[in-house]
Amino acid sequence: MGRWVGTYGVRMRGGTLRFQAQYLRTVPVPPPSALSLEETRQLRMAFRERDRVLASEVVEAVLRRRGQGERGGGRRG
Repeated sequence: MGRWVGTYGVRMRGGTLRFQAQYLRTVPVPPPSALSLEETRQLRMAFRERDRVLASEVVEAVLRRRGQGERGGGRRG
């Protein structure tokens, strides 16, 4: 999870974050076509190995490349 995603939720007991749909809609989600084959491979590996750091690094790199940076524009629903 990106460092800034925690700003979209409320921290509940036990450290779990709670999110509301209205805020999640503003999170930038690049389309699958924006990912290179290598980024896709890395995300699959990160998912299988539960490697949040790798997943976050890949997503942040994609967002930077798309000009959305750390807190850039998001998808509107």
